[in-house]
Amino acid sequence: MPNKRDYYDVLGLSKTASQTEIKKAFRQLAIKHHPDKDGGDEAKFKEINEAYEVLSDPKKRTVYDQYGHAANPGAAGGPQGAGGFPGGFDFQFQGGGAEGFGDIFNMFFGGERGGGPGGAQRGSDLEYRLEIGFTEAIFGTQTKISFNRREKCSRCKGSGGEPDAKVTTCSRCNGSGQVRHAQQSLFGSYMQMGVCPECHGEGKTYSQRCSRCKGITIQEVQAELTVRIPPGVDNGSRIRLRGEGEAGPKGGIAGDLYLALTVKKHEYFTREGQDIHYTLPLDYVQVSLGDEVEVPTVYGPVQLKIPAGTEATKVMRLRDKGVPNIKGTHVGDQIVHIRVEVPKSLTIREKQLLLELAQARGKNIRSSDSGFLNKVKEGLGL
Repeated sequence: MPNKRDYYDVLGLSKTASQTEIKKAFRQLAIKHHPDKDGGDEAKFKEINEAYEVLSDPKKRTVYDQYGHAANPGAAGGPQGAGGFPGGFDFQFQGGGAEGFGDIFNMFFGGERGGGPGGAQRGSDLEYRLEIGFTEAIFGTQTKISFNRREKCSRCKGSGGEPDAKVTTCSRCNGSGQVRHAQQSLFGSYMQMGVCPECHGEGKTYSQRCSRCKGITIQEVQAELTVRIPPGVDNGSRIRLRGEGEAGPKGGIAGDLYLALTVKKHEYFTREGQDIHYTLPLDYVQVSLGDEVEVPTVYGPVQLKIPAGTEATKVMRLRDKGVPNIKGTHVGDQIVHIRVEVPKSLTIREKQLLLELAQARGKNIRSSDSGFLNKVKEGLGL
């Protein structure tokens, strides 16, 4: 069975793509490959929808970024069984997720997601780019953010009319909030129910519109939130805050706020998944004779034994000194890379000792400093 394609490749995106870019790519590809169109491809259409089901959900996306398809043994292309992603994130093709086929239907038939009697619509999602420190990403943090968003109008409480305005039944829709109109699609003509343009789905009209929101029921404000960043996030991680997006018109539910995280670089630590890498500079004498040195970690300094004869390419591992995963069930390691530093200049005594060492090991050193070398040899009686 062929390997499953990477979800980002399916949508033609990079792993740092924003939610807006993901949605745009999905819609373009879904329209292109819809099986009901001439030249459509059902297999590709399902593959596109499956990729979008995962990448449009920040929780699923975070787990997918960490484990890939290997975390979902029950999906197509993997071992059969009732597999799923850790934490209950099932990445298998559903056909009816947050967008899914419902979103495709809306694209072709002109429906508006979140619409319905009363004109209530779901508010828009927002994205906030937040930069955090290297150790804050590892241990988690709490911070305040400030951003603009639309909220329910504080004057009319979302009704659209002045508090003392006279309320009457809409004459156009007779209070239903909806009207019928003909609509053309790829599949022909059909009748569609839509929001009444006169009362905007309310089923009633006001003698005077709200002076603050002009009848649209929402207003723009500067919101402040205290957000918690869980331990183990990484550069490019996204956190979903439900209901913290923009308010929905006519009393619709609020959208979500997505935190797009950027992690600052550290002075001497680098990160790779759950492991932290550190380069330890050592003198050639230390690796020759062995030593015990202090090594910094994000948890504080630890003592590390350097065995005698340690090679310059040696890699050592400090267990459980890395990054915890999002679920808090495992901690990575710190990988210590040995770098042997050779001095660029030596004292006369150091050169004498090194020459003695070379002679003891049977090495005939041909130094570029031949004058000094001859003087040392004469002094040593060599």
